[in-house]
Order: sequence, then C-alpha cells, then structure tokens
Amino acid sequence: LRVGAIMQLGDYDGSICASETFRRFIECFGERTVVAALDEELGTTTFAFQDQAVRVVRKIISSLAVSRMNEMERVYSILLPYSTGGYVGHKVIAMTVYAELVGCCKRGSPVLDLLLGVILSRIGDEEEGVRVQGYRGLGNLAGPEGVEHLSKNASQVLSALVSGVEDRSEKAAEEAIHSLSTVIDHVNEDVIASLVINMCVRLRKSFEKSRTSLRASAVTLLPRLGLFASSCQGPFIEQIQNGLPSLVMHVLDEEEDVREACRNALIALGPHLGGDSL
Repeated sequence: LRVGAIMQLGDYDGSICASETFRRFIECFGERTVVAALDEELGTTTFAFQDQAVRVVRKIISSLAVSRMNEMERVYSILLPYSTGGYVGHKVIAMTVYAELVGCCKRGSPVLDLLLGVILSRIGDEEEGVRVQGYRGLGNLAGPEGVEHLSKNASQVLSALVSGVEDRSEKAAEEAIHSLSTVIDHVNEDVIASLVINMCVRLRKSFEKSRTSLRASAVTLLPRLGLFASSCQGPFIEQIQNGLPSLVMHVLDEEEDVREACRNALIALGPHLGGDSL
C-alpha cells in the first residue's frame, strides 16, 4: 500500500526509502528468492512510476506465492477495502496483487472465486491502471491451475474482455485483447461462437487506433476467430469483407509489426473468402 501511495504522488525519494525498507523486511523472513527478485527488478526501477511499480509488485507476489500460498487468502482480505477505496494508488496495487494471485492459485482454491468476484466487479473502474490489471487477471485464468475455473465462468470472463476491447484507454484495450487471445483456446467453442461477430465488430475499430501494439494485436486476433465461426460462416465472412479495405491499407502501415500482422491475417483469412491461392 505504501508503494501505491508513492506511485500516485510520484515521490522519488520516498521510493528509494520504501524499496530499501521493503527489502530488509523480506530479508527478516528469510525469503531469499523474493529478495533476489526484488534486487533484479529494482536495479533500474523506482516505485514512483506506475508501470515500474506494478512490474516490481507482480514479481514480488509471484515469488512469495511459491512459498507462502497458504497465506494468500489473508493478503486478499487485507487488501479488499483498499481495492474499492478512493485512493488511486491503493486500488491499482491491490488489483495488481489480485491479478497476479489468479495465476498463482492452485486448482480448486477457494481464493480463486474471491479474486474473480472482485476483479469482475472492478473491471469498469474509472482508473485506467485498475482496468488494465483487471483484464490481465482475467487472462491469467488461462494458466494450468485456472482453466477449470475459467470454463465454469467462461461467459462472464469473455463478456468482460470483449467489452474491454473498446475500452476508452488504448493501453487497457490492448490488455483486454491480449487476455482474450489467451483465454479463447481454453473455452468451450460454443461459448465463443456466440460472441464471434461481436468480437469482429469491436476488433475492426482497433485497426485505426494510434497505439501500434494495439493495432497489431487486434489484427492478429481477427483470423483466429475463424476457428470458432463454423456456425456463423456467413456473418463472419461479411465481417471479413467489411474489414478487408483496412487490412489491405495497413499492409503499408508505417510500423513493421502492423504490416506483418496484416500480411499474416490476409493469408489466414484467404480461404474464408475463397482465395486459397492467396
């Protein structure tokens, strides 16, 4: 929570003090792997910047979860009031911890239900950082221990991520697309099929965004949806045709990642348009 306060205030001096205090505190518990992870991340990092602070917290939680997973329910309970509070730094850090724990929980863990409930309830938060971590947490359900839980809650998870594709923040929208790309391989095909056209419509809007990695991610995901479109081939082909001018135009995009994504998408989508020779 102190990290969250420093992050929000941009307090560089406080960041140095907090990182050293945190390091010594962990050393007292003999957590050498966590100390090593902390030293590795803090070499060029300060808690005063959100992206860097979040990266450090993720590393710490993933390391702690290995040896102290039985205490993670207490961590969840302690952070819960702060995840819904009015202090932005606290909310972002709490959601970062929750998102990381989703990927660390063992199969069948009761904590997973609690984590998913909080993440889904906060996915529409006004703070970009909270939404980014929320989308990432949903994507972490695709880990080996969370797949069973993902299948049970597939409709809710997919609905949240599909809506996130049009998030007002391009950074958050990209995270939603990344998580969507991760979870669709682990969800029943019938569930995805019902959302394919909706996903296509939303993804096409991302082709024109200013964020390069968002454009590339959206283009890359589009042809993968064809694997789930057997029950809606007609509408899916129509969506491809609607997006074809944009895909062709972005073959000449100024960014190489987008150009490559568009070329690969056109090749993958060719058979749906009767263009096997493409």
